[in-house]
Amino acid sequence: MILSTQERILLLLNKFFQDLVEHKLSEKHGEKWFEQYLVPYVIAYTQDRSNKNNKNFEKYNAFLNKNNGNYSKKDIDVTFASALLLYDDQIELEFEGNEKNALNQLRIARNNYGHATDLTALHRISLNSKTLIDLKNAILTFGKESISPGMFEEIEELEQAVLNPTAETNGHTREKIEESICDQEYNRAEDLLKKGNLEEAYAIHIELDSQGHTPSTIRLGDFYRLGIYVSSDIDRSVDLYEKAKEQGELSVSEVIESLKELKQNSKEAEEGKLNSQFKLGIVYEEGKLVPQDKEKALYWYQKALSQKSLLARNRVVSLAESGYKNAQYVVAEAYELGRGVEKDLDKALVEYEKILYGDTEEIAALEKVIALTERDAESQYNLGIYYHDKKNYKEAYKHIKRSAENGYANAMNALGYLYGYGQGVEKNLETSFKWTEKAAEQGLVKAQRNVGLLYKNGTGVEKNLKASFNWYKRAAEHGDGKSERILGQFYKRGYGVKRDYHMAFEYFQKAANKGEAVAQYELGLCYGFGQGTKTNHTEEVKWYKKAASQNNSDAQHNLGVCYCYGDGVDKDYSMAYKWFFKAAKAKNPRALYSLGNCYEYGYGTYVNKEEAFKCYKKSADLGWKRAIEKVYPTGGS
Repeated sequence: MILSTQERILLLLNKFFQDLVEHKLSEKHGEKWFEQYLVPYVIAYTQDRSNKNNKNFEKYNAFLNKNNGNYSKKDIDVTFASALLLYDDQIELEFEGNEKNALNQLRIARNNYGHATDLTALHRISLNSKTLIDLKNAILTFGKESISPGMFEEIEELEQAVLNPTAETNGHTREKIEESICDQEYNRAEDLLKKGNLEEAYAIHIELDSQGHTPSTIRLGDFYRLGIYVSSDIDRSVDLYEKAKEQGELSVSEVIESLKELKQNSKEAEEGKLNSQFKLGIVYEEGKLVPQDKEKALYWYQKALSQKSLLARNRVVSLAESGYKNAQYVVAEAYELGRGVEKDLDKALVEYEKILYGDTEEIAALEKVIALTERDAESQYNLGIYYHDKKNYKEAYKHIKRSAENGYANAMNALGYLYGYGQGVEKNLETSFKWTEKAAEQGLVKAQRNVGLLYKNGTGVEKNLKASFNWYKRAAEHGDGKSERILGQFYKRGYGVKRDYHMAFEYFQKAANKGEAVAQYELGLCYGFGQGTKTNHTEEVKWYKKAASQNNSDAQHNLGVCYCYGDGVDKDYSMAYKWFFKAAKAKNPRALYSLGNCYEYGYGTYVNKEEAFKCYKKSADLGWKRAIEKVYPTGGS
């Protein structure tokens, strides 16, 4: 019986996989690998219920059911072997990436035969030739020692039969067949390129170029132009593109001209021609014609910048703004030394500080900043803050103190902070107060608020609520929302001033409109209890909601109370439960107690006595009196 070419190839495919399985498993399990290892393993695999949904289960089961259970090595086919070698981790056969790729190509080839119907003669020849090429590649990948003697020669013999036109080719010439095979190999090389296998892709294109395959000649030109796998070589790239052009590919004309222009610009740039230096910088920065190289781009921009090129300056600034450190140094030095721009030490300092912000280990930039900051107090303060952020408190103290002594208010306030917390200097609350007050007297609002706090708590100074009130008032006069809110609380409680609910309401309103969450909560209380204004539960709910949206747990709890009693909203126990739950997550003792009530009596949720007790216990442990009485009725803990 004479077999067709396709049938012979399919037999070779199966034979290759049979040989490879035998080669690999006999190395690992000895001569009786089939009887003593493979068959028992496959039987155990199919009997394991956990493998039922695995794709390999069907393939292994099909193998066992061949020939009524008379197991034979000849029953190993591509499908079974692929499952075994590629998809079964328990077999523990270690393959390199190129080996897996070779096996996968053969698996795909076998599938292609299964799906190939009504093929034209040329397509059938292309499929056969592609499979034979993949078989040869696989054998070369694994080594001829892994297959039966003579298989490689049989494949080469079949290749000649496929390529020799017969009546089967339906009049197609050998040239067309070879062109189709070249196209297939080109596509394979492109796939390898996408997967990062540059070496193999390059080798295929070299071989195809030697056979006059123009697309591969162009791709090799790209390799040399862009430095893919090989070193960038513009001359070699131009030669390859011109070869492709001679073969009739006119689309490469533009890139040839661009590369020749690049060579000319390079020559003229070396000679000092400004326009060529600038153009060369653009080419290297964009990385379209040649590999992107910011260092070379910056080098040529600097050359052009030294000739006062505004376009080059703009390009350098753009590189610096993109975060390219070397360009940032060029910009900083340009302002510092007046290179291509007007000398401006303040701008230079800003640029050096930008470098430090991006990379705090840049010693050169740090030294420049230190040198430039000796000029003014603000720069000294900024350097101190830089060191403080790095937790180098001694250096922070040194620079902030110098700035404070030179009269910079922000530094005075910061120095007060350092003394207050003993950072970089021995803790001294009296000195902390002194420097904070100096900053406040210069009109620094946050310092005025801080002095108010120090007087309120008696920190570094004798406690004095009236003095505290006055400092908060000075800060509030500058529109400080926090101070306005605290003034409202002073008026509400009569701290340092006569109690006045109307004034409290006024200050809470000012601070609340600035987004102060505590002030919004306090304003809600004013409307709820009619303090300083008429009782208005709708307004009460409105301000609780604003504060609650900023995660103020007291407002969240009170909002839940409003839903419980229907004050300003429709009574809704589920909404009450929701807000109590939110506030309880923040460990608000009142909210925990109210949430306990919800669980105990089923308000807005199911009755759950166990959860109720947990909530009461947490509330009691946080000191809420009503919860303590409920959990510890005798007063004990």
